[in-house]
Parts: sequence; C-alpha cells; structure tokens
Amino acid sequence: MATESTGTLTLMSQDGTKITISRKAARYSQILEDLMEDLCESETELPIPLDAIDGASLAIIVEWCEHHAVAPAEPSDDEDSWSSEDSWYKSRRTRIPEWDAEFLASKDKETIFDILNAANYMNVQPLLDYAIKTLARNLIGMNTEQMREYLNVTNDFTPEEEEKVRRETAWADVTSDFTPGEKEEVRSETY
Repeated sequence: MATESTGTLTLMSQDGTKITISRKAARYSQILEDLMEDLCESETELPIPLDAIDGASLAIIVEWCEHHAVAPAEPSDDEDSWSSEDSWYKSRRTRIPEWDAEFLASKDKETIFDILNAANYMNVQPLLDYAIKTLARNLIGMNTEQMREYLNVTNDFTPEEEEKVRRETAWADVTSDFTPGEKEEVRSETY
C-alpha cells in the first residue's frame, strides 16, 4: 500500500506473493517510477500486479533495490565519459561494484537468468547490466559446446553445417588461447 506516512508500495508477483518496497527503492525500476508519477496516491494503494515475475525473483529485485536505496553504488570513473550514441562501448566499460558482484556471485545460474528476466521486465537497468556482465564473465573461455550446455541451447545444425561454420569462423576461436589460470583471471576482472 502506498501512503505518505509509510512511503511504500505493495507488489504482487504472478504466484500471488506480496512484497513491500519503499518508494525510494521503487525508483530504481522505471516502470514503478512511471507508475508513481502517473497515478494518484490512492491508485497505488492496491497491490501492483507484476504478472511476468515469480515471487522469488521479485524478492531478489526488491532486495537489490532496497540495498541501493540505502547505499547507492559509487559511479565508476568512466560513468559519464561516453555519449548515448556510444552506449555499447559504455556498457563494455561499466564496472560492477563490489557489493553487486558479490550479490550476483552468490546466485546460481538459473537465478541469474530469473534476475535477468525480472530486471528487464521491471526495467531496473543497472541490475540488468550487472547480471548480463556476470553471465558474460561465466562464458569466457568456453567453447561452443560448453556455451550451449551452459545456456541450455539445442544444437540445430547438422554435422556438415556445423563443420562449415567452424571452418568459416576459425579465426574467431580464441578459447584455445587461454590457459585455465588466464580464464579465471579474465573472469575476475572488473571491466
């Protein structure tokens, strides 16, 4: 429920789980921020349905938002050094703050995927960016088969098609260039 005295919203997941979030924390979600701006106070007193998110994922998103409402992340040195036209380059340079890296490292692969989906649905951009980088780090040094297994992707190529692709893209296979120690070093970098 949202009132001036409590300053909270109640969110309801697809499985009926109700979770309260402070209005300050809710501002990390663009859809919740837009909702608070567009609706009057009495219209946000009812639970806000989030039909695409299960209760466990919603709890994780709220935990992340509440943490950052109390202890905002320090911007990296290069945070504003790129224009919006260079957003791809900026996202490559975004550093994952220590708390966020530890928070995401404590989650298993399936939970990371759930966080990605929930953060995308709720438009919690920093968390989405950090979760994507965490997932990408886990893929460093994997060959195609390992990535397929990790991402649960079915190989729909025939053996002939797969061999043709391997020949055409042999120049891009850098997995053999890493030693096991180097793979871990690259994964642990906060780029």
